[in-house]
Order: sequence, then structure tokens, then C-alpha cells
Amino acid sequence: MVRAQLTDFTPARIGPYCGYSKSATVLQFRLLPGRDTVLVVIPCAREQGEAIYQNGSTYNLRLSTLATDPEWLEGGWQLSSAYEHRAWSRWWCRGLERVK
Repeated sequence: MVRAQLTDFTPARIGPYCGYSKSATVLQFRLLPGRDTVLVVIPCAREQGEAIYQNGSTYNLRLSTLATDPEWLEGGWQLSSAYEHRAWSRWWCRGLERVK
């Protein structure tokens, strides 16, 4: 579990609803305390509604390593990302809760 601040959100960044295909969205967070920026892959992000995602808000994130997470590795995810050119670490989101 880590605490992080959402730093670069717009509604256009959220991928489509999950249904027949699995959609994951990459969002940019800054870990707290500190300044490290990370990319978090959120499965079915649109299902939670756009209102939960607010720039500057703080979140508790339950993360696992993207390279070893079984849900990610089983494949079939369509990834919506505006950050493919970034070299920041990437994490799979197992849980997200906005705290303020």
C-alpha cells in the first residue's frame, strides 16, 4: 500500500468500459512523501466513474509489480496510455481509494 497524488488526469485519458474486452488505463501519480513519479495501470478504470479521478487528490494505492502480476500476465488487456514515451516505473493497481 502506498500513498500517491494524481498529477496529470483528464477524462480523455480513461480507456473504454470493460466488457467483451479488458481495458486498462495508465495514469500518472507522484508518490508521497517525495517526488518520485510512477505510472499506474488501472484495470477497468472507467467502471469507477470519472469523478473518482481528480488532479491533486491523494489516493491509497495497492500496487503490485506489473512484470510479475498474474492478472496482467494472463494477457488480453487493451492498454490506454498517453505515457509510452516515459521511462518511469509501471505498477499494476490492485486497489484504489481517494482519501482527499
